[in-house]
Amino acid sequence: MVPAGLSQATAYRGKSGPTTSRSIWTADSRAEPRCWFVWRDPCGLFCAVLAHVFTLGVATTVNTYILLPDCVSALSWLKAAAYNSVLFLLLTCHVLCMCTNPGTARHFLEQELQDVMRAEFNRLRSEGLSAVEAARWRGPGVEVFGAPPRKWWCTSCDSFRPKYTHHCNSCRACVLEMDHHCPWVNNCVGWRNHKYFLLFVGYTWLACMWTMAILASALMQLQEATIALASEWDPATEASITRPALHSSTTAQLWCLVCCVVCFLFALLTSVMCCDQWEYLSQGHGVVDKKLMAKQEAVPGSPFTTRRRQSISQRLAQVLGGGRDFGLWWFLPIAPGSMDLAVVPQEELVLVQCNGGQASQQKSAQRSEE
Repeated sequence: MVPAGLSQATAYRGKSGPTTSRSIWTADSRAEPRCWFVWRDPCGLFCAVLAHVFTLGVATTVNTYILLPDCVSALSWLKAAAYNSVLFLLLTCHVLCMCTNPGTARHFLEQELQDVMRAEFNRLRSEGLSAVEAARWRGPGVEVFGAPPRKWWCTSCDSFRPKYTHHCNSCRACVLEMDHHCPWVNNCVGWRNHKYFLLFVGYTWLACMWTMAILASALMQLQEATIALASEWDPATEASITRPALHSSTTAQLWCLVCCVVCFLFALLTSVMCCDQWEYLSQGHGVVDKKLMAKQEAVPGSPFTTRRRQSISQRLAQVLGGGRDFGLWWFLPIAPGSMDLAVVPQEELVLVQCNGGQASQQKSAQRSEE
């Protein structure tokens, strides 16, 4: 049940779509900020800058010493274009993941739903409960489907918190479908930017493996490749193109070796991140929910579960394609669908019941038992 005057159907936006065509934003305007960037995390800023510096440094090394000097045929030009396209997609996905609002609850939940839950929170406060007690209340007035005793209302954001929503201290906001706060993208990974994060991790792993193959091959067959390449070029072509003398520069060879080692380390890191994302897709929960689930499993008889009723393919289609059929655009850094208003399925909704006075009565009973 919901407060008088509102039916359960109009209290939230279900999987079937909006229940009303009216505008969701009110005059006080909690609209999404035009620019989203987290300035309060020094570690995140450092890691984000390091990611770009490393990517551009490796790209410069590979192109200057290996790919561009070898561009003497259409196939070699195609190889260089494909490699640089992967690096471009990597950086684009990184920037979009970093500068996209991850899906803050106060900006992307339906305003009517926020008002209903805010009214219930204020009612519980008026009955004598503290802000912390009211935000976690699970008495006769509030029931949270499939959730442990957790905050369904955030007093810091003044916003309703559906299931899988958590507050991030770095972003200073509750993030819908929050996976974790990643310092490498200096942002939370949530509902609106999870696709960009998945693509960023995937393209980073691909770029690292590809770069290692190019550099290792060039270093192991340096002398033979240089002689073979020189024998195919006529003097006019060689005079018109400046070729870095990789075989005669110890500094260049050392720098290529360093880039190869760093790529190996980043490949290991992204492999671990890929495993985490696979768990997210298969289990239906992120890193934060995984920790909460581990704590709840330690409590005997705890009914808490975060597993979704979706297969990996369905979850992957939801994250990359917005629920639509497979297509090439799944792998492009474009939004998977409409990201203007979050969908709150019924099983993740807090049901509000109008049982005035019972919250304070149960609270008094609990204190008397203690």
